[in-house]
Amino acid sequence: MKEIKMIKKLLFFILFLGCTHDFVENKVFLEPEDDSDFFQVLEPASRKAELFLNFKTIFIINATLLSDKVLESIKLRQDSMGTSFGESMVKDNNLFFMSLFEPNSLFKKFDPDIWTIYVMLGQKKVEMSKVQYLRKEKLWSRFFPYINNWSKEYFVLFEKKDKEMILDYVKKGKTVKLVIANDKGQSSLKW
Repeated sequence: MKEIKMIKKLLFFILFLGCTHDFVENKVFLEPEDDSDFFQVLEPASRKAELFLNFKTIFIINATLLSDKVLESIKLRQDSMGTSFGESMVKDNNLFFMSLFEPNSLFKKFDPDIWTIYVMLGQKKVEMSKVQYLRKEKLWSRFFPYINNWSKEYFVLFEKKDKEMILDYVKKGKTVKLVIANDKGQSSLKW
């Protein structure tokens, strides 16, 4: 009986104390939805649209409005993770992070002949200036939980004056509508 207790204690010390070193520090990063400080900022800034016809997916879109508050929260998460890619988020007047799944397409480049994206501010239509394809899905998935193996990720860019006008609309509590359409359908995401 004493031998069993002794063996248990020895195993405990070996398993739990014997494997630690003063010169090693480990840190596990939470998934975005498990990081409550981050997710409580990200979730209200994100929208999802799913378009189906006859039980078939036409497209699924997830988009996040990159407001100053969201960008600040992303920066804090980056700092805690020791990563640095934030400059790509704020340059070129990025306004929306978009993840798009379309089952019949293996596209990477956003084809403006197929897709239309614009913002509605009341009755005013504001055209996007560019859509930028993003690589490194694994990196982006640490910040946007709706990314998967079948989606493609993009920044939706607007001219500087348009971006400022859209963000001002949001700050004033007015409705901003992001409209995304192709030849099969259209979705409107509202903030």
